[in-house]
Formats: sequence, C-alpha cells, structure tokens
Amino acid sequence: MAKLFISYRREDSQHQADRLHSALKPYLANPRSDVFIDVDNIPFGVDFIEYLDSKVAECEALLALIGPGWLQAANPQTGLRRLDDPKDFVRIEIASALQRGIPVVPVLLDGAPVPNAGELPEDLQALATRNGVPVQRLTFDADVARLVGGLPIELKPSRRKAADSTGKGGGAGLAIGALAALLLIGGIGAFAWLDPMGVLTPGPQQTAEATGPSSTIGTELAEGDGASLSSDAVEEVEDPATRNEAIRDLQRALSGLGLYTSAIDGDAGPGTNRAVSAFASEYGGTAPDLSASDIAEIEALTARVTGEAEAYAEREAEAWSEARGANSIAAYQAYLADYTNGANAATARSRIAALSPTPEPQYRAGQTFRDALSGGGQGPQMVVVPAGSFTMGSPSGESGREDGEGPQHTVRIGSAFAVGKYEVTWAEWEACVEDGGCNGYTPNDQGWGKGARPVINVTWEDAKAYITWLNLSVSGVRDEPYRLLTEAEWEYAARAGTQSAYWWGSTASHEYANYGTDRCCRGLASGRDRWMNTAPSGSFSANAFGLHDMHGNVWEWTEDCYQDSYTGAPTDGSARQVSNCSRRVVRGGSWGYTPQSLRSANRNWGDPSGRVNFIGFRVARTL
Repeated sequence: MAKLFISYRREDSQHQADRLHSALKPYLANPRSDVFIDVDNIPFGVDFIEYLDSKVAECEALLALIGPGWLQAANPQTGLRRLDDPKDFVRIEIASALQRGIPVVPVLLDGAPVPNAGELPEDLQALATRNGVPVQRLTFDADVARLVGGLPIELKPSRRKAADSTGKGGGAGLAIGALAALLLIGGIGAFAWLDPMGVLTPGPQQTAEATGPSSTIGTELAEGDGASLSSDAVEEVEDPATRNEAIRDLQRALSGLGLYTSAIDGDAGPGTNRAVSAFASEYGGTAPDLSASDIAEIEALTARVTGEAEAYAEREAEAWSEARGANSIAAYQAYLADYTNGANAATARSRIAALSPTPEPQYRAGQTFRDALSGGGQGPQMVVVPAGSFTMGSPSGESGREDGEGPQHTVRIGSAFAVGKYEVTWAEWEACVEDGGCNGYTPNDQGWGKGARPVINVTWEDAKAYITWLNLSVSGVRDEPYRLLTEAEWEYAARAGTQSAYWWGSTASHEYANYGTDRCCRGLASGRDRWMNTAPSGSFSANAFGLHDMHGNVWEWTEDCYQDSYTGAPTDGSARQVSNCSRRVVRGGSWGYTPQSLRSANRNWGDPSGRVNFIGFRVARTL
C-alpha cells in the first residue's frame, strides 16, 4: 500500500518534487511502493481519472506541493487556468483525496500561501482549511524533518542492503561511487554547482577537462545540499521489471542536487568511467568487478563532494542571513566571497552597506499576503490598499440616496493599509474557536453551509473577539495590527477609485454581487447570482483594489458609532466614536437586501450585541 502520494505541478515545482521524493525515501519501509509521484507511470489505454483515483485511494496521506505559480498556472494552448479544468491531474488528485477523507497536507514552497477557498474550484475548497508546512530552499532538510514528524501516518525507515566490501560492484560502495562519478564527470562544471561564484579552492578533480559531446553536467545552483543523497540515491535492483524505475530514482536524486543526467561518459579522473559503466550494467546485466582501489577512490571522491556541499551550504546560509535585508544580489555575492576568502565579518558588512540600495517598502499597493499564526496556520488573505483621497457620501441625484449619506466631504487616507480580500469565512472563524479563541462561540449557519462562505450570526463584539485572537496568534508582529475597518476606510476600499454608485457602474447587477430583489429579502438564485442566501467568498469579481464582495453577500461591521449624518465626521479616515455607543455602522448590503442598499455610499447600523444571518465582517490590518 502506497503510504504517500506526492501531487505537484511540473511547471511550478518539479525540481522540488524530485528533491522531496528523494529526501523521503529514508523514512519509507519500501521506497518503491510506499510513494506515488509521477503520472508518467499511467498505463496506456486506461482511464487516467479512474487510475489516479485508484492510486489516491491506496495512499494514507497526500502531499500537495504548492509553489508560487501553482494557483494561476495556465494551459499554454487555451490560456485558461489549469485548476479550472476538471481533467487537470492536480485537481483530480487533490479532489479525490479530499472526497475520501484522506489527509491532505499543503507543502508550501518558497513562501507560497495556502490558497483561499474563493480562489479554488468547489471540489478543492476544503484545501484552504488544511494546515500546511512551509518548505524553504535554505532550510529544506529541517523542513522535511518537520513535515515527516507531523504527518498523520506512521512511517518506518527503509532497510538498505549492506555494503559489499569485497570489491563487487552492486553494494553500497557502487551506489555511492556511481553517484559520485556522475557528479564528477563534468569536472569543473560539476563543482560549479557547489561553488557558483568560484570562491572555493580548486582541487585536482575540479581542474580535469571533460570530453565528448555529452560529457557536461548542468551547473545550476542546487537548492540545498546533496549530502543526504550521495549514499542513498541508488539501491540494488534484482528484479528486471523494476530496473527502469531504479534509473528514474537516480534521475530524481540528481535532479534534487540540481544536476542533469544526460552525461554518462567523459574523463574526469581515474576510475570514474568504470564506475559509470558499472552502474549502467547494474541495471541492464551483470556488473563488472571493480578493483578495491577503484572503490576506495570513488568513495573518497564522494566524501569530498559531500563535505564540500555541506561546507558550502553552511557558508551560503550565513551569507544569505547576513545580506537578506540588503535587497541586493551584489551584496550577497560580496559577502559570500569575503566570507569564503577569510575576510572578517566587519569587512563583509561594510561591503554590504556600501552596495545596498535604499530598502524598498515592505508592502506595495495591490500586494497580497497572509500572516503566519503561532499555531502553524495562516491568517486571512490581505490586500494592500494605497493611501489616497476620495469624496465620501453620495450626491443628491444618486438613485436610492438616503439623508444619512451626506453631506459629501473629502477624506484623506494618509497611509496604506491592508484589507481582507474576502469577508471572514466559516473556516477562519472555526480555526479561532478550535484554538480556544472567539469565546468558544459557534454561530448557527442556518443550514446553508460553512467552509468558504462568510460567517454569519456574529455580533460586533464577536468580531472584536476574533480580532483579539488573531492579534494574539500572529507570529513576529508587534502591537495589534488587526482591527475592523473604519467607515471611511470601508467606503474608500469599496469604491476603489470610483465615484459611481457601485464599483462597476451606476446600475446594480447580479453579475457582480449577491443580493436580493427590489422587493427585498431573498437571493435571486439564477444566473451568476445563483444563491438564495450567502455565496462562497470570491464567487464574484473583485474590484480594482482586488477586494471581493464589498457589495452584497453580508453586511459588514465597522468600527464606527452610527450618527445620522456626516456633520462633524472625521476627515482623516479615523473612526467616529461617541460615549455609550448603542449603534455600530454596517456597510455593503447583503444577500437578502435591495440593490439600493449595496451602493458604496449606503449606510446602515446594527445593535452591537445583535446576531442576525445577514451580517458578518471583514478585517483590516495596520501596516
């Protein structure tokens, strides 16, 4: 039974998938049968959907590798997003696991976030609430160890065959030697992987010339070290039926090192060609004997490769840590060169200071991010909204205008801030409750469904309780950055630079929002607005700031106390507060209200202790 299924998208994470596959092998009792990774093994003539579903059914956990390009990867022929295709391999794999209740672990590569449910097709939306594990280039080994330790299945270490020390090619000595030989065939090219800036001291094997049309090995920088792969990458294979898979294992191992496998000849030193030939023969016939001196030389070379990789990885990690704040590749290179050549830390830091540009702002308008939470999860997806000015309120001629929407006045938002891309969802609320926050309160979902839908039946005080929990849970952030939007911030964010009644124009449209009818109180349930009540977050287009459902779905609590007009209202975007506040402003309309209530300028209020099924909330974050 295959314990692990590795799901990945080739254009997004093939290199990391191969590397992870190799790194997991020591934890598997049967490395060949305990993991499924590649759709290349689907037999010809079978239904690939049924085949993938059957392979997922055999596993005990699925690792969903999510890189920066995973979500928006598009089919180059159609231009459409791959995830929106029901026949997409990745979608089939993850949806099958979710449907079967098999644990799905998002493996978040190079800072990629867990996608929000509103960004996913319906059969994948449950992925948004799965706890993921970040895997970074410089901390790969530690991250994999944490991944293995947290998997909801029991893994047993594999049992490698004992090394054959008699000189026969076929034990661990050959496995080590073959990989070392392949590493060294490219001569100086192979060591360019270990030393991309040429700062390591050359050795005799580094200066050997490679010959032959296919005698070079790629020189891209490996994402980590190769030490853990050099002794475990290749196993003995006696069953001819598994020889091709064994060769694929070697290819994956080399890919994990950042190298290519096209070269299997050349002259990089005594004994290496014979080692390569021995390896090739091992998977295609009887391996020739290797002399004891050949084996000793190969193992010595392997030890050197391993040592150089480990030493370089340590230097690189220190260099990156020292230079990351400089936002400068030149600074990083300068530091690494100085460090490797023995310059002291003070000299290196002075070079970084001289080369470093003025730091760019940490946040840019339109940028999306999610803060890490101390429990291992992530906070709501946030969008950076720029500073600016706007006219708050509605003009006298706007259809549906109410007296409380005036007088119009100019408001200046002095600095950028972040706004929740979506209204707070049930999944996000339940994460708070499960972690002991939100006063342990579980609202009534009215039987409409939870997950990606906006949470309802929450008071203003409930919303504040969620924000209190969120601020306590955010890792590495001082003060209390999360809060409710002020009323002025809400209207500024909803308008997104427009002055029309709605961000899309002057006329209400069910193409852009979930709301009731002119008679009120129930959804349309047809066309784009096909929901009789709340819709999953993100079901409608975002406005120019990248925010969804600012109009419709649910009313949203704001920080302000409600006043009957804007007379005396702040002009700096701050909240309007009064003593003994018994009415809090809500904005945006809802699934059961008239189109007039959705207008950007429309205002309403609610009892801060009242719970109704048409009010939710959205969070803001101070930057």
